[in-house]
Amino acid sequence: MRFPDRVTLLTKSNGGGGPDDAPGETITAKDTPCLISPVANTNVLMTYGLTDKQTFEVHLPTLVDGVNRVQFGGRKYDVNKSFGRRRTILIVSA
Repeated sequence: MRFPDRVTLLTKSNGGGGPDDAPGETITAKDTPCLISPVANTNVLMTYGLTDKQTFEVHLPTLVDGVNRVQFGGRKYDVNKSFGRRRTILIVSA
């Protein structure tokens, strides 16, 4: 599978909780190659409750865990579902 597109993975976490860590949220960004395709299957959209939103599948070449949002094309998208074995597939919507 080819990964011609680029996406920025945004992971949000709360403060570290240690005595030297600052409270609040930390957002880390990682730029990675991917394959982006629109979700056109109505049954899949109805399953996730996304029939009225623009929805994409983002295929990543490796396993990724804990991603909250992704950014591509100048917009940020929320991650609705994440699954995979050797590669990660993210279902994202605006």
